[in-house]
Amino acid sequence: MRKRSAFTVILRAALALAFSVAVQAAVAAPVDVQVWGRSFRIDPSPDAEDRDSRPFSALVGALPSDLAPAPGFRPTDEQVLAEVEERTWIAQFRGEDAFNALLAARRRRNPRIDEFDLAMSFHEGSGGAASPEVQRLFDTHAALKLLTRGLRRSMGKPEEANSGFHFTLPPLPAEVSASYRQQGFNPAAAYAGFRTVRAAYRSGDMALIARVVDFPLTLGGARRRTIRIAAELAAARDAILHPAIREVVSRQAFNDLFVRDQGAMFGNGEVWIGPGRIGNVVFKVRTINAP
Repeated sequence: MRKRSAFTVILRAALALAFSVAVQAAVAAPVDVQVWGRSFRIDPSPDAEDRDSRPFSALVGALPSDLAPAPGFRPTDEQVLAEVEERTWIAQFRGEDAFNALLAARRRRNPRIDEFDLAMSFHEGSGGAASPEVQRLFDTHAALKLLTRGLRRSMGKPEEANSGFHFTLPPLPAEVSASYRQQGFNPAAAYAGFRTVRAAYRSGDMALIARVVDFPLTLGGARRRTIRIAAELAAARDAILHPAIREVVSRQAFNDLFVRDQGAMFGNGEVWIGPGRIGNVVFKVRTINAP
């Protein structure tokens, strides 16, 4: 066999490297996305610490199809970001719940199954054979997470929101911040809790509602009772997700919450949120007064 010259080897290696760089650049090119009728150019680069390293261009097809159309009004940057952040929160925890259910089912058949390997198969996009539904949820969350990060960057906001919370803290009127601080509350933690409650309620998913409840929950209304565990919460679904309660939560604006020493009030007292009782500063649901 004829030996290749050192020059040929170097040239071929350089060409291969150049081709690899060109392919990566093409894959990682900015992507134009429509969100609520507005166009945004999104930088698709995942964070170095992300388990899912797939670029946005490979995931953009997993975005919810109803995210692009205009909502009937001209949304502000804050409204667009709030919409995507709430969807991202829902997708993350729906994916986690579905993965945990799949893992539990598989461990009943094989107690030695490797949780990390199974999770990485979904982060890498190869978990469809194990569960197409879990893969779809992981893909949607990964796409929304990169979209959220790209929107924050395009709007000149920190890419990691609100001191590690899931939601970007908008500029708050001085009197709103003061109303929380006067009661010893962190306005950022109150805002994060407010947004998680809205996201959970818009999902209509009782497992997500349970994530934003601070047990024991006081459930008022025609029959006042105390809800101590998630199973009892699920049994009270009709009261927890009463249409009137969902309407109040969906219409409530953070700046209009009534604040006192026990927390903050939605509407006319249909829902009360406050700091978690066990070392959690993020506001959670503590009382629901169903019709």
